[in-house]
Formats: sequence, structure tokens, C-alpha cells
Amino acid sequence: MNYKYNRYSLITALTLSLTLLGGCSSDSNDNTDTPAADEGAGAGVGGNVPADEDVSGNDTTDEGGDLPVQSEIRTIDIDATAGGYGTDPDDPANKWTYFNLDTAQVMELSDEEAEHSTQWHMAFKRVGVKVNGGASGPGTSEAAVIDAQLGFYDDQGEPDVTVFTAASAESEISALERAVDSSTLAFSSDSHTAALGSDGLDQSANWWLYDPSVHSVNANTEAWYIVRSSSGESYAKLHVTDIVMAEKQISVEMFVQAQGESTFSAAPVVWTAVIGSDDGSVCYDFDQLMQVACEDSADTWDIQFEVTGGGRSWNAWVNGGDIRGAGIEGAVFGPLTTVAQEEFDTASAVPTWFTDESGGVFEESSWYAYSLEGNNRIWPNYRVYGVDTGETKYKLQILSYYDAAGTSGALTFRYAPMD
Repeated sequence: MNYKYNRYSLITALTLSLTLLGGCSSDSNDNTDTPAADEGAGAGVGGNVPADEDVSGNDTTDEGGDLPVQSEIRTIDIDATAGGYGTDPDDPANKWTYFNLDTAQVMELSDEEAEHSTQWHMAFKRVGVKVNGGASGPGTSEAAVIDAQLGFYDDQGEPDVTVFTAASAESEISALERAVDSSTLAFSSDSHTAALGSDGLDQSANWWLYDPSVHSVNANTEAWYIVRSSSGESYAKLHVTDIVMAEKQISVEMFVQAQGESTFSAAPVVWTAVIGSDDGSVCYDFDQLMQVACEDSADTWDIQFEVTGGGRSWNAWVNGGDIRGAGIEGAVFGPLTTVAQEEFDTASAVPTWFTDESGGVFEESSWYAYSLEGNNRIWPNYRVYGVDTGETKYKLQILSYYDAAGTSGALTFRYAPMD
């Protein structure tokens, strides 16, 4: 059963909203989470408690560690509002918020400084959470799931709306208070995550599918994506139509919106990317409508297909987000079904963009569900996570995405050392 947050449900909600609004769209930006439609909604909605309410009965609320902690459980308010709709991706203020679990302090670091710093253990930006280790930073921090709160989901892994709406920080504190044997936890560091999807398991959210019964990799022709180029001036609406596993051959059908054009082309362009029997990668340029050398065209390639691990790992990367290439604007919207993609005849209709990022446990086993009542709200599932800093092991639970005024991205979480 797959318990991670499925971005497909968010894309579906956004696409439906656009359809109901007659195709209205907003300015695009490089948000890594999503919804800003929740801005300004009233506090207390979405299973939240006000940030200053201490459900454990102790005065434990910190704002980045500015207040004294009176209990082993610390409750922290974090400003993770950067990256909302309309934010300039080049604005220095559009950054992650970095936190040190040992000192309960926000570390005043730019994203560039954090790449070389071991003074932070966790970072927050909108719904995104990462730990300082692996692909996310030079530290040794790792994370694990302690309590997946499976009761919040049905047998198919879909959110149980009744459970979500009834839950509160007070009702779920027992999940955090339970003793934990850290030796039983599967800690892992963050790794790179492709916005185009890469696990081959979720039929609704991946361009390739793995069939374990015959150990084959197949194209998911129903998964469509809109990809923004490395320059942000051209786009392609595309899907994978065929995969030849032995040759690592990937066939792609795309409709290109060239620089200066306002709609996607009526006629498709077909590209067959052949990686060969060995592992490797190949790249394509939307402006030149041709395959290019990835290294020689590091600034300008727009989509890269990569196969590693002797054919066990298949990825598609965009040229932006500091993961692959030297581009800046590469991003993705999707996946979309074949029917849904027909609603997008222009890239200007895309409501939000996703970039390749580093992520791990907090992405694979997300802390929230989205728009359970059709109101574009973030609802916490009160999962309990373990974070190992290399020195101390902590257990942590995210409580809220909103402050008392209803501002989104104003996170509240609580944590304590493991027993």
C-alpha cells in the first residue's frame, strides 16, 4: 500500500478548478508545494489548533527558540511562507527556513550558505520538509517514519475525510508521547526526486510502470506532463508512448509551444531517446527540436532521460532546480490524464509549476492531505517521524499549516528526544 501524498490528487483538483472557472489561469511561478488558494482562510479549519495552544498542558511554544522550553516536548512555530503564489524565484527571501533541533533555533542561512552548513538539521518551505543529509545537505541527518497514522487512510491508501476532520493536536499527542525503540526504525537520508515522477509504481503519477510479475518496464501512455524549458520561454506537452527495455529506448510524443508562440503545436514531434544497453542519459532541446549532448548543452537542454542501476532506475529530469544541468527555469506540471491534458492548449493555463528537488521520508510519507472538502486546505495527518541528527534522535509531529490569522505556510510542529 502506498501511503505517500500523491501529487496526482492535487493536479486533479487544480485541473477541475480550472475547468469550472472556464480555463482561468494565474501567473506561473516556481512553487515546490502548491496551493495558495488557501491563503486567508479562517484559522481552525483543516484540523489545526492555534499556534499558541499547548495541548500538552505545558508552556512549550517557541518561535524559533526565542522562548524558554518548560517541557521535554517542544512546540515550534516556523515561518515557511516563502514560495507562495506570485513569489519571484530569484528573490533571496524565497528560501527555505533552516532549523537546529538541538538548540531549537532558526538558523539565519541563505540557501547557498545552507548547502555548506552543518548547523541545521531540518528545513521547511511551504509543505516541503527536508533534512540535512544525502542530497539535501552536507550533514548526517536522516529521517524515518515512527507512526504512519494508517487509521487516517482507507485500504486503498486514500484519506479518510471523517478521521482527518475529527483529529486535532490534542487528540493525537499520544502518538508522539509513546516510547520508541530507535533500533527498529529504518532511517534514510534525502535523495534527488524528479518532478516527472520516478518510482514506476504509481500508475496515476509516473511515465513508466514496473510489472513485478514479469520484471518489465513499460510506458504509461496515460501520464501527460507540461514541461517548461530551461529558459522558461518554450514548453512541451508530452507523454511517453513506448519503452523498449533491453535497449533502454524511450519514445516520446510532444506538442511544442515554441518561443514567442501562444499555443502548443497542432502536429506532434516524436523523439526516440536511445540510451543503449549501458546506463546513461540523453537530452532534448525544445527550441532546436532535436536531441543534444547533455554536457555540451548544460545550459539549454530541456528534458533528460536517465537510466541507472543496470536498468532498475528510470528518471526524467528538467533543467532547473539545481539537480540536473545549468538551466534555471526548467519545471513541470502534471501528471495529467489524456482527457485532462486536452484542456491545456497553452502553457499560460498552467496554475503552478514543480521543480526537481531533493527529498526523502517527508515526501515519500507526507505529513498532510490536500483539499479534503474541496476547499484547497492542507490537513495534517499527525504522522510521527524520527530524525537522527548524528548526535541525538528526535521524534517529531507536524500540527498545522496555518497561523491564527489563517496565513498558509506558518507551520507548527512539536518534537522531543526519543526515549
